[in-house]
Amino acid sequence: MELTENNYIILIAIGAAAVAFLGITLLNAHAPKPFEEINGVKVYGGMPAISAAFSAQKLAVQVMLEEDKPIPCMSKTWIESASALGSTGKDITNHVNINGSCLGENKTAETCPTANLVLKEGNCNCIRTNASQVEINGDDSFYCNNQTAVRIRQIIQTALRT
Repeated sequence: MELTENNYIILIAIGAAAVAFLGITLLNAHAPKPFEEINGVKVYGGMPAISAAFSAQKLAVQVMLEEDKPIPCMSKTWIESASALGSTGKDITNHVNINGSCLGENKTAETCPTANLVLKEGNCNCIRTNASQVEINGDDSFYCNNQTAVRIRQIIQTALRT
């Protein structure tokens, strides 16, 4: 078989495509992920950021809602998270923030403190972190999963030990 100019062009195109495919595959395999999965939960920011956000002795926990409504599934995660923080001797305050209006313990109206831990409804089904705040964000399927509250409690406890 004699190689013509068209055959050379086809061979070069196939070779270039193979090199590009191999390069993209290797890059994706070694590129950092935007999150890490810890104990079955997506965590953006990592354990050091969770630890940093909970470094103060006095911590504020807020459940942020758009309307006053029952939150039975989210409550499990709220209780487990606050309990994990309190189990290390931290001074914890709990608030429900309904469109910027905070209700403290005993349902008294209070000024919303800066929260170290925020629980929100959303579609992330994850934990997001920065240096001063941890946000747990999920939908009903996330919060109602019987393992979610326990897994998040374990993540918080592990972060506090580091």
